[in-house]
Amino acid sequence: MRVTLPLAVVGVDFRRASTRWRAAMALDEAARREMHAALKSQGATSFAELSTCNRTEWIAVAEDPAWIAELLRGQATERFDAVERRTPRPYVHVGEEAAKHLLRVAIGQESLARGEPHIARQAHEAFARAREEGTACPVLNVVETVVGRTVRRAGRSAGRSSSHGMHRIVAEALIAERLPEAAPVLVVGMGAIGRKVADRVAQTHPVIRVNRTPSDGVRALADVLAAPPPHAAVVLCTGAPEAVWTTAQLGPDTRVVVDIGSPPQVDPAVGDRVRLIDLDALVAARAPTVADGATDEAVATGLDDLRRAMGVRALRDLVQASREEYRDLDRTALHKLIEGDR
Repeated sequence: MRVTLPLAVVGVDFRRASTRWRAAMALDEAARREMHAALKSQGATSFAELSTCNRTEWIAVAEDPAWIAELLRGQATERFDAVERRTPRPYVHVGEEAAKHLLRVAIGQESLARGEPHIARQAHEAFARAREEGTACPVLNVVETVVGRTVRRAGRSAGRSSSHGMHRIVAEALIAERLPEAAPVLVVGMGAIGRKVADRVAQTHPVIRVNRTPSDGVRALADVLAAPPPHAAVVLCTGAPEAVWTTAQLGPDTRVVVDIGSPPQVDPAVGDRVRLIDLDALVAARAPTVADGATDEAVATGLDDLRRAMGVRALRDLVQASREEYRDLDRTALHKLIEGDR
């Protein structure tokens, strides 16, 4: 039995669009629920959004994924037009291509820092958020299970090198700036990526860790924004809905600000005063990498797993439908016999 995967993925990543375009596709909870309701009226059964510093993608499950993908493409283009008329073209993946794309994204093969592990957690969070918001469905849960299994398989096959990840790219960018060794670097945002960045940068410079919620060794963001300590560089790893760092926070010794947040976390005016390195600049400086055979094999195995899982679901649904049909027939036949006896 040939199984068609009812999956659609529409989005833009760092190759296709700059940060502001990726941010234009990002939805809040109310917008995600509204999108799910609109798609449901067109035959979709679930909707999820994966939004990271590298990409924004919309994921949907539907009996006719090609139709839903076109609707999503139209929605993305409409959001882009609200920003500027010359807009990027979102990519569209349907069926097995959508599944393959999601698997490659989850194991870091589509990331700026190829093989970086954080995207797997972000993908899991996207699926979990869809369940919490009531926009998931059993098929999407199956996709999540296969994605998680593929991530673990890829990790065992290829290993997770400490050289992977955005933290290494940021460290390389700061090294290229030739900052004095004693020059302090502010790292703002102590999420998973921010902690990694701080640990990596601390190998070459004194680091001041900053977060909205302070803790031991971590300063409060509100205090730092009000009175920034002396620093030569700032790395923004936050995800606030608007700019966190402005020219008001620049000190006399500030030489460079690195923004890896999404949407952009730095006021563009900062770039008129000091060197501003955003995600687009990091992408431009990043050399292309070569595909990994072990991870390609993990993706192929993941596709097989998903085909089998969907085949089992299709067979189970067929059996259930057959049972219900026979049950209805039995009731009809019994009713006729009773009426005949009378």
